[in-house]
Amino acid sequence: MSTPGGETGIVATTLPVVVYSRQRGGDASEDDWREVDRGPGYIKPEPGHEIGLWIKHIDDKILRKLVEEWKECAVLTYLDISENRNITNEGLAVLGDLANLVTLDLSSCGINHNGLAHLAPLTALKSLNISYSKRITDAGVKHINAIEQLEYLDILGCPKITNAGFKRLQRPGLDIRR
Repeated sequence: MSTPGGETGIVATTLPVVVYSRQRGGDASEDDWREVDRGPGYIKPEPGHEIGLWIKHIDDKILRKLVEEWKECAVLTYLDISENRNITNEGLAVLGDLANLVTLDLSSCGINHNGLAHLAPLTALKSLNISYSKRITDAGVKHINAIEQLEYLDILGCPKITNAGFKRLQRPGLDIRR
């Protein structure tokens, strides 16, 4: 549970997260994150920095716990839950509570196109990785297109997104890795 204060509050996490930090306001595609801590424990964001989290071997229940612990952290902008095949569409429903996410990595998770509808509340999201999510089809294109501020999308290894679906995704300002 976070202490009040958002940006300067201490987050008490019970989960084995890897915590990254960088100067606030970096480009969503920049690779300037540095590891600063690991959970479980108390995490205090540095002033003027944003936080990124990476966690492995979780399912929907643990994802809900992660969101509950971190939802008050206003500087959490990056979440990597890739390769967690036990995260399903239902688990994604809680991500809307992480309103400040700019970058989200869902690659190789157990989701399909229906789960992408849960990303609509993420109004700051600029970078989305759903690569190797083999159950995502062209039906997910409408959910991705609803994320108007999206600047980068990785759909490499998504064989059920056809050329027609890819064409519907294309728009100015959106860089797509395919």
